[in-house]
Amino acid sequence: MMKEELGLIENEKRPIDSSVSTFFGFNLIGLIPLIPFIMFAVMGIDSSSDAFGYSITFVLSAFFIVGIIKGKIVKKSNTKSGFFTLIIGGVAALIAYLIGYGLNFLVQ
Repeated sequence: MMKEELGLIENEKRPIDSSVSTFFGFNLIGLIPLIPFIMFAVMGIDSSSDAFGYSITFVLSAFFIVGIIKGKIVKKSNTKSGFFTLIIGGVAALIAYLIGYGLNFLVQ
């Protein structure tokens, strides 16, 4: 039997294309929480607590937007998908922050 008869489709995407796009995607998304800190430093403002608040807002907004985009791709409710991604991403970010905060005491 041929692949077409079985419903199998050749994936014409090269692994290098996938890996490069993933690399740049992770780096671009990874910059989102750093943007407020960078902007405050460039403007000469010394207020890390304000930058931290903006960073949280940027990250939560990014999670919601990514969820909306995911909802459009999988043809589900955009709002529901946005909130679901926001909750999962928010919990993951909180856990990562708490682990980092706890490790800070071990390093000192």
